[in-house]
Amino acid sequence: MTSIEYSERYSEAKTLLEEAVQLYPDQPAIIDSLGWAEYRLGNLLQAEQHLKKAHEKYTRPGVVNASHLIEVLWKNNKLIEAEKLLAEMMVTFPDDTDLAAVKNRMAKE
Repeated sequence: MTSIEYSERYSEAKTLLEEAVQLYPDQPAIIDSLGWAEYRLGNLLQAEQHLKKAHEKYTRPGVVNASHLIEVLWKNNKLIEAEKLLAEMMVTFPDDTDLAAVKNRMAKE
């Protein structure tokens, strides 16, 4: 989990994360956190852009980032893309609790 998941101050976090991305544009964890802030603020298209960028920058699969991206893809009605990424990540990380939680949320909708 990212530290932004422990707060509800998403607007403030977004501002700080935008500054951090300017300072560290190649840090996928920061970009992921910005994407998650956008998601929590209801900005689904911006969230998807940031989360995809973070996903591309990770040198090995990031489970937290992937679970964030899967959830946003699902919310953006990109169901096939979300299910494909979930299936890929479940092969590599079959017991991951973040992926299981996203899978359960997707099944309920």
